[in-house]
Amino acid sequence: MEKTNLTKPLLKAFLDNFNSTTWQDYLKSLIPLTTSFINSENEAHTDILIKAGEKFKVGCDFVEKLIVTVDEKLDENDFISLRAKPFYKIQDGVYRIIFNLFVVEKIFKGVYFFLRDINTTLPNDVKVPDLKGIYGHQFSEQFLVYKMMDIIYPTKCIRFNGKQLDESGMVGSPDYYLRKGKDVILLESKDFLIRADKKGTFDFDVYEEEIGKTLYCEVKSNGKRKPGAVLQLINNIKRILKKDFTSDTAYYYKDIFIYPVLITHDHQYDTPGFNDLINNWFQFELNILGDEGLFINRVKPIAVVNIDSLIFHQKGLALNMPLHKMLKLYHEYTHIYTSYKSDSSEVFEQYKKERMSNMIPFSLFLTKYFDKHNFYEKPPIDDIVIPELFKNEIE
Repeated sequence: MEKTNLTKPLLKAFLDNFNSTTWQDYLKSLIPLTTSFINSENEAHTDILIKAGEKFKVGCDFVEKLIVTVDEKLDENDFISLRAKPFYKIQDGVYRIIFNLFVVEKIFKGVYFFLRDINTTLPNDVKVPDLKGIYGHQFSEQFLVYKMMDIIYPTKCIRFNGKQLDESGMVGSPDYYLRKGKDVILLESKDFLIRADKKGTFDFDVYEEEIGKTLYCEVKSNGKRKPGAVLQLINNIKRILKKDFTSDTAYYYKDIFIYPVLITHDHQYDTPGFNDLINNWFQFELNILGDEGLFINRVKPIAVVNIDSLIFHQKGLALNMPLHKMLKLYHEYTHIYTSYKSDSSEVFEQYKKERMSNMIPFSLFLTKYFDKHNFYEKPPIDDIVIPELFKNEIE
């Protein structure tokens, strides 16, 4: 936002709202609030105490931008208000955390909702049009996804990001294409949210329909299908198998393994069974390619991968175990389970236990595997964040 002319006025308005001169000042005020409960020994609640002194009023004013007031209306179908304002006031200088997770999310996820609300108050000549589109496309995809893939595959391989493929004239290109020898990773990134009123129905059919609009396809009023992530991946798999992927044709289509990946940007999609739902759609469409005579034998199931898991494990993936090998292990694990062929309730319960254990999200599988094999390497947070936060003081 600081480097982009379109978003500079919004950034200034955001910082003005928190009486911060720079985004570094904002984060230096926010981060201590989000880490306070980690060191708290009181399991019942965590209080934020603003120390008396010359910065007492400044500290109180900052926190009070993040508190829920007694007259504030809360949406019964969602926690948007509490995510945006996860504290409440006990007395001057004393503020209590409502829910720890919401406080942590203030560093990243909650910022968007503040920006969205502040953007609506700006004059039309500086208001950011399609803020969600810019956030989801230019930041989530073109910055986070591109950067992480470049980091976790530091050695030589054939790679093209979506922007490069678009500029080459390819219509409907993937968000990222990478081939390491005979292994191809095909990425689609989707930074999306489900409407609060839809989530509030607690109806799986409603969830499936809403998720399907983004991740499978959306049927328009004229009957045409707008491709979602699954169909976009299928279309590019078809290109690869037919040697129509013009940016890379130096392979034999029966030799390569294709790993389709859906990158998500919210941990609510890291839930058991979510990957299975998306893969059911994917396998249906993949079988159609097989019926057309294409060689689909080495196309792997789709994997739902949270961008946070790539960020957190970036060094381990770069140094110890590459992503495509982890995807291979994940597919082997999630698709080996005992079929249920018994009337015994005990056998049925064992089947359910085994089946559920094999429906874990990729992020959890990756973390457990890295912990077990000591592959985890601390991401370079200290080398990146701290110099940025204090660069003005250093200069």
